Amino acid sequence: MVRSSTTPNNIDKFFESVVKEYQHVFKNDKTNSGKTKSGRNLLRDKMEYWNKPENDSFNRVSLKISNVKTKMLDNVDKILQNTEKLDSISERTSELVDNSDQFKSKATTLKTKMRLEGYKMWLVLAVFVLIVIFLGVWIGCGVPDFYRCRVSSDSGATTVAPAPTPPI
Repeated sequence: MVRSSTTPNNIDKFFESVVKEYQHVFKNDKTNSGKTKSGRNLLRDKMEYWNKPENDSFNRVSLKISNVKTKMLDNVDKILQNTEKLDSISERTSELVDNSDQFKSKATTLKTKMRLEGYKMWLVLAVFVLIVIFLGVWIGCGVPDFYRCRVSSDSGATTVAPAPTPPI
């Protein structure tokens, strides 16, 4: 970094602050008693102050830049993680769409199959009822040849022959 001649660097700032403080503290003191000790303390305090990184504007700005840079890198990492999550969600969504299409086709096939099973059940039930009715008529009209339910051909009218009485 190139500094212009008009802006003092940190060493210049250090000396300027020492001179100002020294002139302010010892301005009215005409004796030399205690000036050396006080001057040493003043110099030591100023050196400690200017050696702290937080008191140096360049270090302060560098530290802020470093913090911002770290946050930006963290944010970029989070963005990449979110992108990966979005990709994963997109893949799962595609799989769900495919699975839903398969489910729909299988559900339609199963519905048709169950409807056919229902029709078969009704057909079997109807055949069973017809068989029961036929057996009832057959037993009621005479088992081998329907002799009780014969139609006489002489008058053209249908009559049912009386049932024979069993011998006692």
